[in-house]
Amino acid sequence: MKRVKNIAFIVILLLLFLPMIQKTISLFVVAPLKGSFTTIPKPEFDFKEYFSGLYQDQYNLYLEDNIGFRPFLVRINNQIAFSFFNITQTSQVVIGKKNYLFEENYIKAYTGTDFQGGAVWDKKMEKLKFISDELQKIDIPVIVVFAPGKGTYFSEYIPDKYNPGDRDTTNYEYLLSACKRLDIHHIDLNNYFVSMKDTISYPLYPQCGIHWSYYGAGITLDTLINYMETIKARQMVDFGWSDVVLSSDLRDPDYDIAEGMNLLFKINTFDMPYPKFY
Repeated sequence: MKRVKNIAFIVILLLLFLPMIQKTISLFVVAPLKGSFTTIPKPEFDFKEYFSGLYQDQYNLYLEDNIGFRPFLVRINNQIAFSFFNITQTSQVVIGKKNYLFEENYIKAYTGTDFQGGAVWDKKMEKLKFISDELQKIDIPVIVVFAPGKGTYFSEYIPDKYNPGDRDTTNYEYLLSACKRLDIHHIDLNNYFVSMKDTISYPLYPQCGIHWSYYGAGITLDTLINYMETIKARQMVDFGWSDVVLSSDLRDPDYDIAEGMNLLFKINTFDMPYPKFY
């Protein structure tokens, strides 16, 4: 029994000192965390701050931010929060139904909670109309493109706490109406993507990424080219794609939200399309 206790004591000591050893000599290769965050620099010694205790506080924060195995420990903590409590530790990321991931701004855009107000947009649209008319005089058309939003495209997966069924006026709807009223060239890709959702051959949005898919980007470029050819009555360079490959090996940025969550294990998601463009 005494031998078992001694072994257990030694193991505990090793575990306690292992982060310090890793920090000093890097025994193991640990992948860095992904995303945008601020690292805490090592504070410079200052007698005044030392005797006030400020230096110790700053150095303690530095040690915590640079402890050995920190990225691995952060991933464990994030995985526990995600798997057992359906919580993300990443700012602005929302876990939707069936693990569809959103950035909160796109949900606000869909529900209208970020609406800036008609007066604000009316002033901006008056300026845009003036610019459009002046450029049109020298045969340069202005085209407003309403980009798709994941909150709109996958609105059925938005958590109920955001009340997605109780929508108010949105910036998108107000500006679209203004473009029509002021006769400004525009393309509504947001509605176009939604209209194709049930009939399109390949996913236009990934489950765990915020941006449209490679296939969706191809459709967008093709639509823009066709629209520009129509209003300018001029042929542009041919564009198309072939050999669309569905792959579970997701390319950047089809998994970018999940990568920023820094989980220990990958979230199961559907395959994404990767066309060959020409």
